[in-house]
Amino acid sequence: MSYLKTALLAAAWLAALVGKAQSGVELSGHVVNDIGSTINVSWLAQPFDTREQVVRGHTNAQGDFKMRLPITGPTLVQLSYEGEDAPVFLEPGQTLTISFNADNVAGSRQFAPTPGSADKRAANANNYLREAEAKYTDNEAYQVLPENINLLEKAFLSFLDYRRS
Repeated sequence: MSYLKTALLAAAWLAALVGKAQSGVELSGHVVNDIGSTINVSWLAQPFDTREQVVRGHTNAQGDFKMRLPITGPTLVQLSYEGEDAPVFLEPGQTLTISFNADNVAGSRQFAPTPGSADKRAANANNYLREAEAKYTDNEAYQVLPENINLLEKAFLSFLDYRRS
């Protein structure tokens, strides 16, 4: 009977370690033409939550950065640098390397797996989303709706408040 208790305790401990190892995301990268500004990554923990979670990181002298995000589920985050936003899709346990030009964050971002990581899913998913965004969202030929439809949630709510007043 004590062997069974010990085995159950060991299994619970291992499950906790695996869960802890897969919580969060490691985001690293490089900023070309960096001016030493702060990199912000923001997201909503729950879809209808009004409180935004933000992690801030700084680049070093070479323009490199590294940050850990406490993400618990598949999440679309906003990477912000000098007032420009770019969406990034992340899942717990992933590591992702992103590089972008400081002059055009959304248009120049490139995703790659972190060196030494065999998991390319995060990089592949984000490169696909970037290409789809460039093809459909940024293409005026596909836009039959007013320009404000492209605004992010906060900006769109601000626009609605403006229209109500």
